[in-house]
Amino acid sequence: MALGSIIGPMVTSRQRLHDYLGQHGPVTIQEITRAMHMTAANARHHLNILIEQGVVEVVGERAEHGKGRPSLLYALASKVQENNPDHLA
Repeated sequence: MALGSIIGPMVTSRQRLHDYLGQHGPVTIQEITRAMHMTAANARHHLNILIEQGVVEVVGERAEHGKGRPSLLYALASKVQENNPDHLA
């Protein structure tokens, strides 16, 4: 018996990240790491792959309090949102 048939369909980290971005709009790495319980390095790894595939894009920056570089904002690519009627609900 396959593991998937015991516990249901397996959802990958990239699928979870895609769903999170679709539900929460532009978010920073820090928001992703807190919500998805993954390291910043792991989140960046998956985001970079999704960016290369054209599924995710950097849509802006958010200035953090104090000194330092602003955080990048990630969202589903506009072409992905246009092809997904679920975001209209």
